[in-house]
Amino acid sequence: MARQTDAERARAYRARRRAANPPLRRPGENIDRAGRPWRILTDDQVGEIRARLAAPNPPTQTELAREFGIHQSTVSQIATGRRRRAVA
Repeated sequence: MARQTDAERARAYRARRRAANPPLRRPGENIDRAGRPWRILTDDQVGEIRARLAAPNPPTQTELAREFGIHQSTVSQIATGRRRRAVA
């Protein structure tokens, strides 16, 4: 039996790992590592979140997050412009 080079051993190891742990997500699927679907907000929804936060009596970020099915930190990032800045 011929000796394997380091590169060949690494390639074989990665192939074995891929076979044992196939990817949970395929390109275009919106599924997290636990197999739960995750939500992508549309531009209209992002605009609605910003408009409702700018209203005179705005709901809390937590209330908006529950309503839209997202995390509160996502609402915070939308509100501060750290996420989806280009959406009005």
